[in-house]
Amino acid sequence: MSFCFGIILVNYNNIPDTVECINSLFESNYKNFKIFVVDNSEDESSINQIKNNINNECVFIKTENNGFAAANNIVLSKNNNEVDFYWILNNDTSIPNTFLFNLNEKLLNEKNKIYSQIYSNTLLFYKTNTIQAI
Repeated sequence: MSFCFGIILVNYNNIPDTVECINSLFESNYKNFKIFVVDNSEDESSINQIKNNINNECVFIKTENNGFAAANNIVLSKNNNEVDFYWILNNDTSIPNTFLFNLNEKLLNEKNKIYSQIYSNTLLFYKTNTIQAI
């Protein structure tokens, strides 16, 4: 069994980092996920610029900028029966290619537990052996 993860990214005038984040997700060795990109930028062409720089499918939502939480709530408020867990991920991150596989395995091994929130350490991008935040 594998869980489907819904990954929410909020883009606000940061196309290069958003593209890099999306590409790192698609390099994952775990493929059961959907990416939702909520675009808060005022630039009407930003979604097309992101689409032109990735080779995979994402769900794009254009909205006015009401802040980070409101952007995430647009996705979270829709009842998506295909998604088992949502991951609110900052768009200026990239993930190790084993992260989603390891997360799925952990959740399967502890399926009798109920999780409402899961947190992880954050490593510095250019010094991946240095913890930025816990």
